[in-house]
Amino acid sequence: MGIVPWECALGDSPTVSLTVASTVAISPPDDSVDTNRVSIAGHGTINSFGPAPAYEGTPLGVTKQVTFAPSGGSIVLANSAALTLLGGASRTINNKSVGTYVCDPSGNWSEESFADTTQVPGSGGGTAGPPGATGATGPTGPPGATGPAGPTGATGPAGPIGATGPTGLTGATGVTGATGLTGPAGATGPAGPTGATGATGATGLTGPAGATGAGATGATGPTGLTGPAGATGPAGATGPTGATGATGATGPAGAQGLISVVVYSTSQTITIPAGATRADIELWGATGGSGGASSTGGRTPGSGAGGYCYAIRTGLTAGNTLVYTQGAAGAAGGNTGTAGGNGGTTTLAGGTQTFTTMTANGSTGSPGSTGNLIQLGTAGATASGGDINLTGQSGTDGFSNGSNAAATGKGGSTMYSRGADGITSGAAVGNTGNPGGLKIAWYA
Repeated sequence: MGIVPWECALGDSPTVSLTVASTVAISPPDDSVDTNRVSIAGHGTINSFGPAPAYEGTPLGVTKQVTFAPSGGSIVLANSAALTLLGGASRTINNKSVGTYVCDPSGNWSEESFADTTQVPGSGGGTAGPPGATGATGPTGPPGATGPAGPTGATGPAGPIGATGPTGLTGATGVTGATGLTGPAGATGPAGPTGATGATGATGLTGPAGATGAGATGATGPTGLTGPAGATGPAGATGPTGATGATGATGPAGAQGLISVVVYSTSQTITIPAGATRADIELWGATGGSGGASSTGGRTPGSGAGGYCYAIRTGLTAGNTLVYTQGAAGAAGGNTGTAGGNGGTTTLAGGTQTFTTMTANGSTGSPGSTGNLIQLGTAGATASGGDINLTGQSGTDGFSNGSNAAATGKGGSTMYSRGADGITSGAAVGNTGNPGGLKIAWYA
């Protein structure tokens, strides 16, 4: 079987000392006062002992023993629905006194006992003395069921743009020029020496003797064999080399190099860095604050995201200037149920550099709450002047009680801009919005 975590105030822990204020939180939800014994010093009026403690978002009841130590004047406890006193009237405390107070899960405190510690019991001069020592703590009740899981938080802003890739490969070598014309043939070498004369053929047979008288002459014998051919003469000289072919076309240029990436967090005049001719720019507006809630109010809605614009600007001149104005965050709404303040507009304009102005507007603050009503989240802001202009995401609604399940509004989220979330309980101030911003990647 699983073990459910539980919380309680440590009754025997040391006393925690607090100062008089309109609201003195003697058992805040964050457990910063984790003891049943509290001492309050100073002077002035106390209207409430703050909200009830909570476990995993669920309010709990608690009992506290409070010692009042006036200094520099009186401490006044104001009787009200949030702080109900014995006798039903406000009380002025001039001497050190002790009281016991119980809180219900709604954050309303009731006085169980009160005594002026300077009055002697039985003297007739005042109320009963302080209560006796606290009895032993009863056994711990079984842990409550685990509350439902809260809604999933908004997606965080996109990560920054990665670094520029390596320089592209060198273009291919141009085609080799055509081969030059063949030079003229060399002169023919001299003729080889004449071969030796062949041997004389054999003498033909003697013809028969002619008839007596004048006989005819005999036929001539055959010619002898031709002698062998003479050796080949030397080769002629090589002709001149042909002309060189034309050079091939130059390959394409590699990618431009990244110089730096800068996020600017305040309004300023920006000088274009040395070697920069191009800028990749991201600009976003501020967001409004969320509304507060009065003591009778419920949960409040979130504010929208600021406008966003993106642009690539080329033809820049190093040393010229741009003027950056950052939008301020909207203020939080008050604990009387007032609305949050509006977020400011963020701009980037030309100084000495010719430049088309980029504008990212801020979002409106969300409304406050004075009752258990549905309050609508505010719309996201617009942008202009960029290559890409985005309208911010709207904040979500806030509502509680009635026929609807309670929900706290969430701020809208677009790129780097995040609206303010609403608040979860009454008598509380809202959340402050976020300022605008500027990010520039400078390239050669």
